[in-house]
Amino acid sequence: MFLARTFLSHSEQSLIKSLENIKLTPSSTTLIALHAPAPKLQPLFDQISKFPSKNIGCLSAPISSKHLISLSLFNIPSSIEHRVWRSTIPGTERAQVGRWYSREQIKRERSEGSMESSPDWNSDTARPPALPHALQGFVDAKRQISGLLFFTDDAPQGLATSLNHYFPKTAKIGSIASSTPFITGRPFTIFESGSIYSDGAVGVAIAGTKALGIHPNFSSLRPIGIPLLTTSAASNIIYTMNNLPAADILAQLLGSRVNANVEDRPTIYLGVLDAQGKITRTFSVLAGSPSRGALLLDGEHSPTVGSKVQFLISAHDTLDHFDITTPPMTQEGSAIDAHFACLSPMDANSSSSMTPSNDETIIYSRFLVASENGFMMDRGEGLWECKIPFVGASMRLR
Repeated sequence: MFLARTFLSHSEQSLIKSLENIKLTPSSTTLIALHAPAPKLQPLFDQISKFPSKNIGCLSAPISSKHLISLSLFNIPSSIEHRVWRSTIPGTERAQVGRWYSREQIKRERSEGSMESSPDWNSDTARPPALPHALQGFVDAKRQISGLLFFTDDAPQGLATSLNHYFPKTAKIGSIASSTPFITGRPFTIFESGSIYSDGAVGVAIAGTKALGIHPNFSSLRPIGIPLLTTSAASNIIYTMNNLPAADILAQLLGSRVNANVEDRPTIYLGVLDAQGKITRTFSVLAGSPSRGALLLDGEHSPTVGSKVQFLISAHDTLDHFDITTPPMTQEGSAIDAHFACLSPMDANSSSSMTPSNDETIIYSRFLVASENGFMMDRGEGLWECKIPFVGASMRLR
């Protein structure tokens, strides 16, 4: 039986006492998401390092506006077939602005040597993408995987290509780890038992149970205007909607807010709708070109021509209005929810301004992870990144 618990606390000592009462076995695996101020971090990390299970996870963002510390655990027993994996598959290189770096300097350091080949993004050949070695056995045996959960850095494109290729029908969800340069001195802090990584990804593939799908929550977004038909698009640019310039339609919807100060302009998103009018995925609108009437989106591709889309804005602006701990579970359930959410950068660094609660809260049957860098999910259309604050998604496992 799975075990999932989320602890919210103000005191690391009180939380350590609660952790001492958790019984785990060496043959099990525990997923961990930990957020704590730097002075409270080391004793908590020392305690979770004592877990006898195989442990993977990352440092994350806060999930409560009233607690300085949050710790989520998800234990997979040995009775359920699963496998831990580590990936160093490179993603897309980030553009470096204001400073020149050689390709050798910006190439990801391989903490596992050359165990995975680097994909050639510009190649037209049909060479299969690299695959984390620990997952090769599942592919060779054509073993059906119920779910993939993972923690990654902010360059997951190569990993996404790999998982989409080898496991196209598998439910997938993962957190893009929080930025930690001012906490641990690393850009990201991702761990696997005794090893700590600054890049790459760690995850678990579950084969011995049933994943009941991915359930996104877009309730923090509200529509502006009416649904529109995508009539011209290419790459990550959308040119026309309802055969009218996309940028002109958006300008009309925003009205006077187009010329407002930058800090007063709402961030605009674009949702892709299914046949029932429900949002299936989202894009951030990065920029508009009045002369061309086009909108630039944050994905690697735009909605397909013929798809229904809807402009959206956020209905929430702070963590106080967004509580992923609700409804709390006060006892173990027959199914667990692994919930991943995106916060705003402001809320991810809000620990110092919190009004702390002295109460310690334990939420059963829920594994909660938040990050200002977003999360990834796949409900059958391929992994995609969601970086919209206060949007989340859950994988239910039984």
